[in-house]
Amino acid sequence: MPRGDLRQTFMFSATFPSEIQKLARDFLRNYVWIAVGRVGSTVDNIRQQLMLATSDPHKKMELLIQALGHSDGRTLIFVQKKKTATWLCDCLRSMYGVAAEEIHGDRSQSQREYALRMFRDGNIRILVATDVAARGLDVPQVTHVIQFDMPISSDDFDCYVHRIGRTGRAGQAGLATSFFVPGKEAGE
Repeated sequence: MPRGDLRQTFMFSATFPSEIQKLARDFLRNYVWIAVGRVGSTVDNIRQQLMLATSDPHKKMELLIQALGHSDGRTLIFVQKKKTATWLCDCLRSMYGVAAEEIHGDRSQSQREYALRMFRDGNIRILVATDVAARGLDVPQVTHVIQFDMPISSDDFDCYVHRIGRTGRAGQAGLATSFFVPGKEAGE
């Protein structure tokens, strides 16, 4: 790698929180921030839809099967918890015969790479993930992002933006479906 005075560092993100901007200012020389579009928003070619849901996972599974029918391409399903990712993936495989893989923090690096490779290569069309896959993944042809579990707090809005940003990339159209559970239910 070239010496620091001979190289440039570029950072790209749909969101750029103030604490990250401060870090960039502290560590980068000649720091310049350029915004393209509206920071913290989504692109126009992602069609967003909300589906009213309950916290009952079995009823949400019925909604998921319905939502999966809205797209023939690759679908990335986001959940809040690792155990939900495993449960959901198992249900898709055993109850519905859907080839799916899971990616989350309890899986080994090789398991995560395998799941991502299967998804990226088109061997499976469904990847169930926690937020470990919300940022930095560029998988071509993800046509649908489903938020089985929405981010919990209003502070997690950046997470919502990054999750749905896995579709509608490079000028392609994308669909983002979010299951909305109104109110505060037990355990949420």
